[in-house]
Amino acid sequence: MADAFVILSEAFAAPHLALYVTDRADGRMVRTATCKRSLRAVMAECPPATRLIAFCSNTIVPADIIDRLNIQPYNIHPGSPQFPGVHPDAFAQAARARRYGATAHELTAAVDGGPIVATTEVRMPRSAQRVDYGNTGFTSGLDLFRFIVKFSVAFDSALPRLQGAAWSGRYNTLADYRARFGDAPAHAPDMAAFAEAA
Repeated sequence: MADAFVILSEAFAAPHLALYVTDRADGRMVRTATCKRSLRAVMAECPPATRLIAFCSNTIVPADIIDRLNIQPYNIHPGSPQFPGVHPDAFAQAARARRYGATAHELTAAVDGGPIVATTEVRMPRSAQRVDYGNTGFTSGLDLFRFIVKFSVAFDSALPRLQGAAWSGRYNTLADYRARFGDAPAHAPDMAAFAEAA
């Protein structure tokens, strides 16, 4: 099992996610990071047998941090494999995707490119707006987060890769987003529901 856990997420989510892990980590170290700088500082105090879990994070994890870990790190992307890259909810809504969810994958130097270990999707109504896709991606991501934490508190091995699952579609960058949607703000769900469920 992992000796420590690091949760990489946005500031609004990281404390709640860390509390969820702490309640299940049997006294093991749990730390949070919200940017590349804080991630480097936190990782400097963690043992190599640390499970890094990135959740809906905008931070690209440097390759040297990934290489230092003895335990496979994971990323939870708040979108289906058909929508890699930034703000998948916006691109899914524009495509009127009929199914949408989240993707858990091995964290690698290739952003949203690591082998997929789990996905979850639901059917979206034809009238779905961007906020609906955003909420669905986030809540689906929380389900995957719980799944990875449950595995990680018991095992230090890697999750099996999901057969038949692969990234597809265009990888969208921030420049792609701005070119298509302008300065429309990102979706930021309220963590209260997760805090209550945890």
